[in-house]
Amino acid sequence: MMISHRGYNLVAPENTMAAFKRAAKAGFHVIETDIRMTQDGVPVCIHDQAVDRMTDGEGLVSLLTLEEIESFTINHGNGLLTYDQEHIPTLREFLLFCKESCIRPILDMKVHGKKDILTVCQLVMELDLSGQGIFQDNNSKALKGIRQRIPDA
Repeated sequence: MMISHRGYNLVAPENTMAAFKRAAKAGFHVIETDIRMTQDGVPVCIHDQAVDRMTDGEGLVSLLTLEEIESFTINHGNGLLTYDQEHIPTLREFLLFCKESCIRPILDMKVHGKKDILTVCQLVMELDLSGQGIFQDNNSKALKGIRQRIPDA
């Protein structure tokens, strides 16, 4: 089983749909992504607390709305390679892609509030991926909360 970390980030910016699609095309079976919450409560795929490194925008993900985040242009980290059609994807976009591509998702939870964890769990269950989803978190209490909501995760 081949696992891709943040998508195929050697050929496309990490945690973007371009990286996820390239990982699937390259034959990866599992794709790991990081989950953070926007100010308006939408889970998005980004590793850093701020959008600064990956986009032409600035600010903490938790203080930006989804509309603001989607308005930023993705850069390939060094700012030289721009992906004009790419934005920070929502968790819904990522999970729908995984479902359509028969890819198992690993969700690295960068959210810990009960409400945020519930939002993520509800989305995984809504898309009927509860038996496919793998959750990882440094917070064992958060993982226990996820296991209570999704026993087969």
